[in-house]
Amino acid sequence: MQEKKVDKLGHISESDIAKNLAKQLNLDYVDLVSFEINTQALSLISNEQIHRYRVLPIDLKGDRLFVAMTDPTNLFAIDDLHVMTGYNIVPVVVTESDLTEAINKYTTSDDAVVEAIERVNDDAENANTQLSESEKEAEDAPIVKLVNLIITEAVRDRQAIFLLSRRKKM
Repeated sequence: MQEKKVDKLGHISESDIAKNLAKQLNLDYVDLVSFEINTQALSLISNEQIHRYRVLPIDLKGDRLFVAMTDPTNLFAIDDLHVMTGYNIVPVVVTESDLTEAINKYTTSDDAVVEAIERVNDDAENANTQLSESEKEAEDAPIVKLVNLIITEAVRDRQAIFLLSRRKKM
């Protein structure tokens, strides 16, 4: 006898809806929270495509790539993924919340990458600005002026000695 899981208000849980969808379509249901995702499978589809189609490659067996989806009837996505990867795509049903969490965990969106690069660039610019200010302060320090003066005088004296010695040889 089949038991329906309904809460006090008559609502069915997200996982029960996904399980029923999988059963109706004769597909597997996967609980992504407890599923160990195959990193080789994950590397077959770009982050851009994962975000575009709202899918996550989770396993690879022979010529079959198992892809977690909330809408396994999206034949356009399945066909596109087949063409991109060369693998036969096997959709598995997951909940929307599990899929969102897994996509966020295993991928980085382009926005996050761009934001990280901008932060690094800003930090580098700030460091360069601070360095330039420190260099100017160092150049103005009395000890630096004294050392520069001594070096300059030594170079002039050495040039003078060199010129005198050349005149004597002539």
